Amino acid sequence: MAKRRGPVCRLSDTSVQGFSGGRVVTDTRAGALRAVPWIHGCGEEVVTALAARSRLQPLGDGTTVAWRGRHGDEMLVVVRGQLEVSMASAEGRRHVVNVVGPGTVFGLIPVLDGLPWLHDAVTQGAGEVLWIHRDALLAAMRQHPELSHAVVLLLCSRARKTYNALAAHSLLSMPARLARTLVVLLEERGTPVLALTQADLADMLGVARQSLNEQLQALVRQGAIAVGRGRVEVLDRAALRQAAGLWD
Repeated sequence: MAKRRGPVCRLSDTSVQGFSGGRVVTDTRAGALRAVPWIHGCGEEVVTALAARSRLQPLGDGTTVAWRGRHGDEMLVVVRGQLEVSMASAEGRRHVVNVVGPGTVFGLIPVLDGLPWLHDAVTQGAGEVLWIHRDALLAAMRQHPELSHAVVLLLCSRARKTYNALAAHSLLSMPARLARTLVVLLEERGTPVLALTQADLADMLGVARQSLNEQLQALVRQGAIAVGRGRVEVLDRAALRQAAGLWD
């Protein structure tokens, strides 16, 4: 069943802080951009250029910030909170692609190619995002070749992950796919405690929650993970990688 839509993010919301927010707001924007490794790696000139043409927006729980199939001319950086990234069929069947947190950039491809959003994105809990307009990003890429190079490398990395996920879905057993998904989330987020509901994890894997729970409990018995309300904690990274068919 499709997730019930919450509040809608509108560009004219009074909660949006514009380009003249002062030194404190500018520092907050720059700090949010430094939390994005591929932007931070381009240097302070790039961070400053993007921060000067970005805007912060606090968001409530359940706020929709993107709709698959609709056009948008901005990408966002998650500053606080989490976004559930998903796709839904006309019949209402939903597939959760990922749940992303601070330091994640969402909407890069639509900003680059000018085509519609690829996914729906809804906040999980209250949070804050930083919006960057297409014109600001493209201007910074023209002025700073290192940013263009970083974008190319990022897209290559995401393409590799997509190909690996497709191969895993076709070739691996469900337990191995679960373990591999947890390994990927662990590496993406950089923390052993993954804020993730079992419902979202089941949607990501395309399996029933009962089947997922059985496999999670198997990993718990192996000592690889611990499961709590709305979270999965990785206790033994090596054991989890072995279950996924991966070795260091």
